[in-house]
Amino acid sequence: MSSWFGFSSSSKAAPLSAPEDGREDTLLAEDHPAYRLRADEGAVFTASKCPPGPGLENTCELPFGFLWSPMAIYNESLHDDGSGDGGTQRRQAMPIIQCSDNLPPVLCLACMAYMNPFCEMNYETGIWVCPLCGQENVAPLEQLQTGSHMTTALTYSCVEYRQPPQSDMVCSEKKEEEFHNSILEKNENSDDYCSYIFVVDENLAPKDGQAIAPAVEALLKVHSKEKDFPKIRIGLIVFGKSVWTYQLGLSGVTSSDLYVATDPTSEENLNELSEMDNRAYLAEGSYDESLTALKNAIASVFNNDMSAIETSGGNETRQSTSLFSPRMAMLSKRKEDRKLKEQMKTNNAGLTMPTESPWVKRRKESKQGHPIRSTGEAVQCALDLASANISNPSRTSRIILFTNGCPNKGDGSVVAVDGGAAQYRSKKNGKRPKHDVVDSSMLQKSVDYFDMTGKIAVSNGIGFDVFCSGATELALPAYQALVEPSGGYVVPLLSFGTEQMEHNLRFLLDNTYMSRSKYIPEDMEDDDAGAECILDIRTDGFISPSQLCGSGEVLPGQASKMVENERPAFAKGSALAAGKGIKTNDLPSIEAMEMSMTRVQVGRVDPLTTFAVMLEVDDTMAEDDDYAFFQLVARYVSRNGNEEITRVCSFKLPVAKDVSDFVGCVDDEAVSVVLGKAAVYRAIHGREETSETRDIVTAGDEDTQEKLAYETQLDLDATIQRISGAYRLLGLEEKIRSLSFTTDAEKEKVESSLELAFPPKLQNSLIRLYHLRRSHLISPGPMRSMDDRAEVRSLFLRFPLEDCLKMMEPSLLSTGSLDGIASAWDVMLPFPAETLALWEGSIVAADFHDELFVWTGANCTAARYDGIRDKFKSKLLEITKHRFPRPLLHELQEGDSMSRRFTARLAPSHADPVDNQLLHFPALSTLKPASLQSLRSKFKFYDSNSDASFRNWFWGVASASNVSRLDGTSLCE
Repeated sequence: MSSWFGFSSSSKAAPLSAPEDGREDTLLAEDHPAYRLRADEGAVFTASKCPPGPGLENTCELPFGFLWSPMAIYNESLHDDGSGDGGTQRRQAMPIIQCSDNLPPVLCLACMAYMNPFCEMNYETGIWVCPLCGQENVAPLEQLQTGSHMTTALTYSCVEYRQPPQSDMVCSEKKEEEFHNSILEKNENSDDYCSYIFVVDENLAPKDGQAIAPAVEALLKVHSKEKDFPKIRIGLIVFGKSVWTYQLGLSGVTSSDLYVATDPTSEENLNELSEMDNRAYLAEGSYDESLTALKNAIASVFNNDMSAIETSGGNETRQSTSLFSPRMAMLSKRKEDRKLKEQMKTNNAGLTMPTESPWVKRRKESKQGHPIRSTGEAVQCALDLASANISNPSRTSRIILFTNGCPNKGDGSVVAVDGGAAQYRSKKNGKRPKHDVVDSSMLQKSVDYFDMTGKIAVSNGIGFDVFCSGATELALPAYQALVEPSGGYVVPLLSFGTEQMEHNLRFLLDNTYMSRSKYIPEDMEDDDAGAECILDIRTDGFISPSQLCGSGEVLPGQASKMVENERPAFAKGSALAAGKGIKTNDLPSIEAMEMSMTRVQVGRVDPLTTFAVMLEVDDTMAEDDDYAFFQLVARYVSRNGNEEITRVCSFKLPVAKDVSDFVGCVDDEAVSVVLGKAAVYRAIHGREETSETRDIVTAGDEDTQEKLAYETQLDLDATIQRISGAYRLLGLEEKIRSLSFTTDAEKEKVESSLELAFPPKLQNSLIRLYHLRRSHLISPGPMRSMDDRAEVRSLFLRFPLEDCLKMMEPSLLSTGSLDGIASAWDVMLPFPAETLALWEGSIVAADFHDELFVWTGANCTAARYDGIRDKFKSKLLEITKHRFPRPLLHELQEGDSMSRRFTARLAPSHADPVDNQLLHFPALSTLKPASLQSLRSKFKFYDSNSDASFRNWFWGVASASNVSRLDGTSLCE
């Protein structure tokens, strides 16, 4: 375990100053790329009230739970003041309680919950009652004055404590003070380092390989000047058929050593690791020297192939093409390439070429054959380098892998022994194809191997991230298994030589980091020291988590263990309680802690990491329970390792009077995202419960994945049907068609059949779940590979609410009909994400979270509409400027072959009856009859059985005669 759970000792570190201006805590919302508006709420519950009783029958078959981003960015921002007149009020950022020494006595002595605004406080005696367990505790009266730490905790439901790190353990042979001073002296006399080790695939295209160094340079240049960032060490490993470790610490000629994998416990390996200082593999000099060595080394790998890039007068003239370029344009480009290549051969025919060195010739020849990737050995080499026993080891390390294909040699290979392509050999020449065929059994072995490697890395404060390029099969689950233990990301890109590459790399290194204390003595470090990022979920006694979805590991044996930095506060609180005659002999209560708390460990500090938790009310709920209390605690270490941060968010939800009362206070956005995450989780792992404490990456074959996707669709259908049935029954029992929480004005309106069949407050949730069901998050999706699906699923399960909403349902902006409009245009109309939005006389901008599209109808392709297209592009780029990963923007015209990738992601509303189309999309009535008829006749190739419209799907599922509920299981179960 991490040092949070070390033996107790009082911290005597010097007081730390308050956060300086300009740190992430004081940034405005619009300035921080990781800020999400609803994260300011601490956690977003699916309902503002607790269900009135146990079982789904008391929730109308709806989920009860919350979404929590424990390390989110909290900022001061404007919010609606609730007056209804458009007024706003400024909400204060999460208060930071800066502790010069230990935490104040803000802990409940029985359940270890933190003091919060929902405590019953007697300001005359200082006695306060815990809202979770009812234990009486005592606070010092002198600390209950206005402006004190304790009054801040009693005022705000979300607070953050910052304190110096606690020393990890106390050796029995040393006095505590001498031991602690030795730690401080060791750390004060040595610099704090973070190692960045870049593992580069030599099979990358020259342009992609050359793009790595500039992206890294632009990023680390900023880090080297920031006070909150540790000093930087840089390492480089290049792999292909073999693995080379570059000596970046040596000045002069670029040099590298061939890596030979050995037994980690062998004497030879230990001797090699002990001499890492002399090998100078890590550059830790000045920033300029380190980056120069990196750039020279990468240039030595990829400059030999620079002839592949067309130049004219030293300037690159290659016309970029992409997967979305028209086919004729791509063919024309290839023809130009062939002509230029033949011309260069003719011009160089009479020239005497310089003799190449054997080393350069060998590497060049290896690249001309089938790409070989010893990825497993390269990763092991990077791990050895990052964890080597050097004189001043780095506190944390980041290993970033750049590749353009799957591992196909040695440890972690996903290709069968015969190359996985024997049955695909060409009959014409008998040569092996240029791509690898991933074998499902080998992929599972690779996943197991890389998962073990990732766990070893995180136990040493090392995090992995992977960037992929190209269009070949990547075996993405293998890379996901590598990064998952440390909370890392796998980011596929078309090319590294794009703005998306630099943006995504910057986001990862700027906003995420490994949480590890600076004050851990060298002889105390072991394989269990690992990530120091601990989360606690505390719930009332009659409520318990039933499903937890997120990137982390549950710690079942640690729920009753006191966290190290809480011991001094507990000791002081016990002394105060004893002075008031309160018994403290059997405290804290192990039973109270185990019954109320779930503890989770996370691999790294990431502001986007979000947990979806479903809760269930059990039979112990009493009639006099009129509220439910929740407390969410996140603990992690600051980036520079000299502060321990504890965030506490407390919530008190009243118990609903009845089912109608509960349905009336549901949160539409939270319900859809919680159900969506549950559905995507089942599409990956299936329905069966597991005893695993963390979610392990799966690598099923295509048939298995399709079976899980189909079962998930049945489960989603069953969930919708049960909600609809329970809602109808609720209306019948009350003998009214609208629930008691609706207003008189709403009752006078003519209700649609949909409003009678599904809760009106959840209409948008229903539409989002429909889009989710047909998207590649669950189903194979149109024109999507298994790698694409693995990537987007992983992101969806860990992203915050706002991102998930966009991933579930795309947003469209349209010009409307431009027929006959000659003047300037400046209107963007929101359109539904359906096929009938593709008017031939309009221009459409679409945001699918991972991709952006500007689509032009057949009648708007003229140059006079370029200004409108530019406005749409600017709009899309503006709203996604902080998004991670950065989406690609594609310009398409009606009739382009690649426009199918856009149109296939829109709901097929053209399959609905004409009257229904006009009812739900009134803007269609503005079209001329001929244009409307032409719009409906566009979609000739369509199968309603495989892709039903929203109307057909819902009424097919919600019908009383539908028996799919017998095949599916509710997502809430």
